[in-house]
Amino acid sequence: MSLIASLGAMVGIGSEKEGGSVAEPDNTKIAKEAIQKCVQSIKFFGWTVEYAFNYFDVDGSGSITRVELRDGFNKLWKEMTGGVLESQIVKEMFKIFDRNFDDQITFREFNKVLQDEFNLIGQHLEKAPFSSLDA
Repeated sequence: MSLIASLGAMVGIGSEKEGGSVAEPDNTKIAKEAIQKCVQSIKFFGWTVEYAFNYFDVDGSGSITRVELRDGFNKLWKEMTGGVLESQIVKEMFKIFDRNFDDQITFREFNKVLQDEFNLIGQHLEKAPFSSLDA
């Protein structure tokens, strides 16, 4: 089984082929499922969408770079699974967020994806007072 299929199996996606073997899931589907799992963590920690954006926007520039997105999602993913996401999956995640293809993710794009794709409309929760990700 490839690393992509392994990740798909870990996040619970992939379809059955005839004969009972698992089909190779596409990277976009895996990326969306991985984002969904990370969104669940964000909700668990009680982060606002603004706080989550700032978590990824490490340099405070007002936009998220590919490296910042990779590092942020890998930090969340490691917290949840003990592993890291494959670079192919992170590239797909970036494509999902970078709606205007300018190679950066603005708060507007980030918020829109979380609203449209992951139903985080009106999430205005207070940040949890402490989480293991606040390092």
